[in-house]
Amino acid sequence: MITLHQYPGCWELPSLSPFCIKVETYLKMTGIPYKVVVEKDPRRRPKGKMPVLKDGDKVIPDSGFILEYLKNKFGNALDAQLTVEQQNNSASAEDVKSEKEKRSRMTWAARLKRVFDIDITVCMACGGAVKIIACIEEQTVINQILSHLQLIPQSNQLPLLLTHAPPA
Repeated sequence: MITLHQYPGCWELPSLSPFCIKVETYLKMTGIPYKVVVEKDPRRRPKGKMPVLKDGDKVIPDSGFILEYLKNKFGNALDAQLTVEQQNNSASAEDVKSEKEKRSRMTWAARLKRVFDIDITVCMACGGAVKIIACIEEQTVINQILSHLQLIPQSNQLPLLLTHAPPA
């Protein structure tokens, strides 16, 4: 059984990390059986970050390497219906596009709705449209906002999630 080690989720998201969500989304879309182990401290992981995939004795860190490993082991199920020519055309088209063009194809809001059926563009209370105006990523600012809104007690701050290993 494949085990995916990732950060905890919040607000109905399976993880706080887009890289963890990317791997879990791929596993769901391909139907590969897996289980999730939630971890808050990445320092014990290779490279000091998550996601990390365990398959038997193999430990694969980094979402890019994980997807490559899964495609090599199980085949590329998402492209299975494409002919070789279509796959080559797809790869060629990807090479031509800039990074901005690649990212703009589908927003995170659209990905969340498609994969997890979570629509963050609709207000849960009134059904009205919600416009995303900012993305706050700094943990201390998130803690201050949630404390101010009394969603977490002042003394029980959310743990600071490290995205990199501490310096050696």
